Amino acid sequence: MAHAATISRLTDDLVRSIVPAANDDDNAHNQIRDSAVKQLRTANRARTNQFEVQSKLSGLVEKFAVLNRDDLSEALQSRLDALPEDARWLPEILSLLLNLSDRPLERTRLGDVEASTQSFAGEAETLTWEDLLDDDANDDGDLWADVDRGYHSSGDDLTGDEEIDSDLTTSTQATSVVEEDVVTRARSFVQPLEEDALDSVETLHHEIKDALDSGSSISELTLVRETLSMVHGLLTNLYNMDDRSGQVAPKPHLKLATAAISTLDDATTSFAEIGSSINVLRQWVRKEQPVAYIQSCQGSMQKLISGFDRQLASIEQAYVQQAEDVVVSLLSVRARVERCLRPLMCLAEVVKASENSTISPFALLEGLYDQACTAELSGDQDTFASLLPVLLTGLKTYLRPVSRWITSGTCRATDPSSLVEDRDPDCDPGRFWHDRYAMRSLADGLPYMPAFLRPRAGRVFALGKNQAFLRVLRTEHDDDCESDMNTGTPDFASLEHYAHGHSFLPFSQLLDETLDTWLAATSKDSTPILRRALLEDHGLLKTYSSLTSTFCSANGRAFQEFAETLFWSLDHKPKQWKNEFLLTELANNTLGISNITADMPLTVRVDDKSNDGNLVQSSMQQLQFLTLETVFPWPVQNITRSRSPQIYSKAFALLLQTYRAKSLLRNQFLDLRTAAAQGSSISTTTALALGIRYRLTTIIDVLQAHITTTASTLNASLIHETQAAEDIDAMADVWSKHDKLLETSLLLGEKLRPLRQAVVGLLEVCERFDDLWKTLVDFTASAEDDGAEDAEAPSLESFTAALDETSRLLSFLTAGLRSISRAGGNAAVEMLAERLEWITR
Repeated sequence: MAHAATISRLTDDLVRSIVPAANDDDNAHNQIRDSAVKQLRTANRARTNQFEVQSKLSGLVEKFAVLNRDDLSEALQSRLDALPEDARWLPEILSLLLNLSDRPLERTRLGDVEASTQSFAGEAETLTWEDLLDDDANDDGDLWADVDRGYHSSGDDLTGDEEIDSDLTTSTQATSVVEEDVVTRARSFVQPLEEDALDSVETLHHEIKDALDSGSSISELTLVRETLSMVHGLLTNLYNMDDRSGQVAPKPHLKLATAAISTLDDATTSFAEIGSSINVLRQWVRKEQPVAYIQSCQGSMQKLISGFDRQLASIEQAYVQQAEDVVVSLLSVRARVERCLRPLMCLAEVVKASENSTISPFALLEGLYDQACTAELSGDQDTFASLLPVLLTGLKTYLRPVSRWITSGTCRATDPSSLVEDRDPDCDPGRFWHDRYAMRSLADGLPYMPAFLRPRAGRVFALGKNQAFLRVLRTEHDDDCESDMNTGTPDFASLEHYAHGHSFLPFSQLLDETLDTWLAATSKDSTPILRRALLEDHGLLKTYSSLTSTFCSANGRAFQEFAETLFWSLDHKPKQWKNEFLLTELANNTLGISNITADMPLTVRVDDKSNDGNLVQSSMQQLQFLTLETVFPWPVQNITRSRSPQIYSKAFALLLQTYRAKSLLRNQFLDLRTAAAQGSSISTTTALALGIRYRLTTIIDVLQAHITTTASTLNASLIHETQAAEDIDAMADVWSKHDKLLETSLLLGEKLRPLRQAVVGLLEVCERFDDLWKTLVDFTASAEDDGAEDAEAPSLESFTAALDETSRLLSFLTAGLRSISRAGGNAAVEMLAERLEWITR
């Protein structure tokens, strides 16, 4: 109250000094004073920005220091530091002093400042209520007068209800930091109701109801008004509307004085069908949809509905604001509405079909595409121009996750419309390419995409898969690849321009060209970078090159050293040679000495079947259970689809068996030289044995050469075709074909087991022949020592049986190889068959 009285007194003095008055009863003087008081009380003033004030003062201190007035700068800074921090009006006071300052650098003398400071020093006087009452007495008449309250009036004597009901004054310059009442602020923007207009609507409602009840006629203007309201989606008196389905039907017993009942029924029924179709769209756009592109279509359709409502409002305006005479005609209104309604009717058909479709989850986009193409071909430019934005808006939203998949190789598992399925997020890195992601398909096997995008499904999936694999590889080229990618959706500006003009190309072709251009710009250089990363950075070619040197005796010295050490253990330590740790160490020290296999440690395993003590197994049978393994690097495993080269492991075991057979036959040559040195004559048995040995040696040489040469040739072809492959799938196909061809050429397949058993049978004949040969040599040596010249050579039948077995197995093997060659056209098998046939001649 004291503040209000002070404002009144000061304002009165201000007005008297500016506008002198003859006396206190001057009405003009009182009006000016009251107006000024009211404006001062209701004016809003923004609080001073304390940070701006502080910045200006800091700048002033710095300015004094730069211009060689350090004394003045230090004095100002010391006084600023001494100011209290909790003073409420300190920013306003400092701002006022800054505004009052006039060239402080030139006019300020530090001595005057210090003198003024000393003159104000002293003990502050205590302020009492008597001093306040003496300065501001409460007996002023204006103090107790009623005042008009503004938006920011003190209002100390108002209760909560009275404050809300009081008139508000809205200020466009209100910047107070104090939190404002939301309710009171909102009430200032509320448009008050026009009671007269509401009364007229209620009166019309009762008149229509009375007319329907009494069976009397209604005016055509009333019918037009009610019909347009129904098309707007509103409840009316002349039409029944189902709240759930939106179906509209005219009420019975409608009568119009200017039309027959049949004509009226036909007109109202057609309008009811229009309203039902529009209500389908109105209800659908309000329905919550979980799919993003459908939500975008809803928003675009809502814009079309809003435009249609504005067109209806323009029709209504002709009857409300009559600038000229207007003829009221329901048929004319129907013609105008139908012209505006044609695009929405097409949309309603598409929505109904998509809601009832159980075949394709993309029925909405497919229906929009088909309707747009049909409208464009039929020349219905208005319908085409209305459908195109809805289609392109939904298509942009649908292609946004597709663009993310193409450019970064990531997809959301929660996206129900995604083409890509993340089958195993925690899969082993070696199975990433083939097992991590899969392309989803519909029930009929087609790609999980809209029909007009399906020709690009395979390309889209491959592009994103490349990026996902590049991200996992984490090569130095990843950042360069991703920085060049266009991560946006296709630019449909040309198509949107096409909707308002004409073109010689159909819309479907223009859309295909736009999508192809976008895919070409998005996917550039991703495949070459991935190929280079696999071939060079992750050693795919080096891994392939190491297979023949490790498994197929390309490094013959290392393989021979491993084989001889193994065979010595097999002959002299039959119970200890199966120690996998010692065999693994031996393999790494011999076969693994090359730098090319430094990243692929070797492991030797012996199958448990070789430990069966109830069976007497030959060395060939025991070597059959020995397996040499190595683990591919995980990037290479994505190409081979296996952790180790299993076919090469089988080839290694077979080649090792041939080395064993040749080793046994080579030892017999030394025995032959010993017998010749002793001057022994060659008997019939010995001659037969020498013939068998020669044949077996030739067979072993042919088999050994076939294994090593075939493996080397196919491996070189593998490396060449891998370098020429365009992508990872092509590389995987090259490896798969190489694996199958090597398996067939070396007779390692499951279907070729009889032929492989024939080869192993020939090798076992070599082992049995070694035992017979040793018996023969021992018998010859004992005969020379005892002088028993007429002693008969033992086991002639055994040598004959060995020869027959060799001939039988060789004939069977040759015939089988011929069959395989004729069936598959394998050149290596054909060559092996010819060389074995030459031995049998």
